[in-house]
Amino acid sequence: MVDVEEHGLGWVLEPLLGAGLSADQASDLVFRLAFDAVVDDVRGVRVSAPGALADQPCAVRTAWEQTLLRMMLVDPLRQDGAGGGLATAGG
Repeated sequence: MVDVEEHGLGWVLEPLLGAGLSADQASDLVFRLAFDAVVDDVRGVRVSAPGALADQPCAVRTAWEQTLLRMMLVDPLRQDGAGGGLATAGG
């Protein structure tokens, strides 16, 4: 796992920024994709390519895949217990 405090949130969004999106555009895209995922889940629909990516260039679609991988590497429950992480839960 990757500690987001060590790398910063910018590390997660870096592929999208590298693909030419501004920070605001990257944040907007992440929000749109997250919203679409929640709505699709409620509907019971699984979509391989979210609609918010349909109008994006190939470089942005590829960067989105890299961004997802980075999101999965971020440890949401810190091992040192900071912020109520796993060490706190374990006793």
